[in-house]
Amino acid sequence: MQTDKKMKRARIFLCSIFLLANLITSAIDLLLNHRYTWFLLVGTSLFFFWAFLDVLLFSKNNRILRSASLFSIMLIPYFVIIENVSNQFLLDKPVYWSFTIGVPIAGIWISYFWILLGVKYILRLNIGLCIGSAFVLSVPAVLFTNNVANQNNFFGFDGINPIVAIILLSVGIVSIILGIFFYFQNLYYSDKRRHH
Repeated sequence: MQTDKKMKRARIFLCSIFLLANLITSAIDLLLNHRYTWFLLVGTSLFFFWAFLDVLLFSKNNRILRSASLFSIMLIPYFVIIENVSNQFLLDKPVYWSFTIGVPIAGIWISYFWILLGVKYILRLNIGLCIGSAFVLSVPAVLFTNNVANQNNFFGFDGINPIVAIILLSVGIVSIILGIFFYFQNLYYSDKRRHH
């Protein structure tokens, strides 16, 4: 009960800080420009950060999964808001990047992150297999990211530095081998304990 009260106070305190930051920045923008301009970007960023922290710090169950879900849902709209506010108020010449670069790259890394969460929480693999999966899967993720950002050729080496790819794959394969070794070692000792 005491812990719940402390959590509630901490939550109110965090919310108050972000609310105060919003009020101050909105007042400054209104005073300087006589309308909301850059505050739309600052206010959105503050809201995004507050919502993420609130879920991460104060959710009672599945904090990582809930905060990851919120981040995944809010990231792409956030990119669109950044683009629109920047083009409308901050840049002399509009730059449209959110749907051509931002959304595809965000989609790649959100997918990468959720695949790793699936490996950890659904398949319940050990730490070696999880780390190995992260390194191995990062190769196609980097390749696709570079292709989107630079319009590189998938079939050449332009998409990813071959040395980087070799290092990532090597570390990944070694980690997977260690993970398999520890998996069978645990099975062996579990079986041995059952027979004793």
